[in-house]
Amino acid sequence: MVIRDWSSDVCSSDLFATGAVKWRERRLGRGALMLADRKIILLAEAGDLVIAAAAPARFEKIASARLLSSRSWVMPVLSNAKIYCRSNKGQVVCVDAAGG
Repeated sequence: MVIRDWSSDVCSSDLFATGAVKWRERRLGRGALMLADRKIILLAEAGDLVIAAAAPARFEKIASARLLSSRSWVMPVLSNAKIYCRSNKGQVVCVDAAGG
């Protein structure tokens, strides 16, 4: 499975071997994403952090929250069970992702 960055307002999952698109999610807007622990960690341009299952069959949102008050095109960072998000204006937010 390949998850594409959604610079065209579409996040999609493709099968690596064939390139066939398995799902598309258009409601997220633009932003940056990363994969960790079988989860997609998306930071949308509007400042929303979205956690979704990295499932090839369909988009499965686990959680979301508006964390930043200004635009962000910055990749979220995961370190020691914490997700760091930064806006283009320098606002930084840290979220505990330990979930325990």
